[in-house]
Amino acid sequence: MESKKYYEVKGLICLPLERFSIELLSIIDAKFSFQEAYKEAESFKILDSQSKVMSYEYLLQNKIMARRPKDLEDIRQLEMRRKGEN
Repeated sequence: MESKKYYEVKGLICLPLERFSIELLSIIDAKFSFQEAYKEAESFKILDSQSKVMSYEYLLQNKIMARRPKDLEDIRQLEMRRKGEN
């Protein structure tokens, strides 16, 4: 099924999984560099591999600057989750 395949759009690679999607950014739309965001990235372990994820603050800044409809909805959802309203 086509919706199960990954897709790539302007620096975004989306990997749809059964319960959620993983989005990989190769372009940062905000007023900070990759190096700044990487320095503040949060580490976590997936299976046997150590990975890094953009911090909440940098993610929010990036979404605000991108201003795509999906980013605006993501901002709303992120703020609701942060406030415990999910």
